[in-house]
Amino acid sequence: GRARFETGELLIEVMRGGRRGVATVRLLKGEATVATLSAGVVSRISTGTYAVEVESRGEKRRFDGVTILSTERRTIAVDFGK
Repeated sequence: GRARFETGELLIEVMRGGRRGVATVRLLKGEATVATLSAGVVSRISTGTYAVEVESRGEKRRFDGVTILSTERRTIAVDFGK
């Protein structure tokens, strides 16, 4: 097998009312949470396809089929409005 894990980067940018917002980000494989991340912080994660759940002030947004490729940075912008 490969000697090293293939990793990429994920960045979740959260906006609320035109400003950078705070959110908790859960990375899921199936229904299992594999990591809990913070919005606005670049996270290095293993390559693969995930669901990403973003929660801010009790509101949730879910993105399915988010693929992380080796050495690439994937950025998802989430706007929670007001």
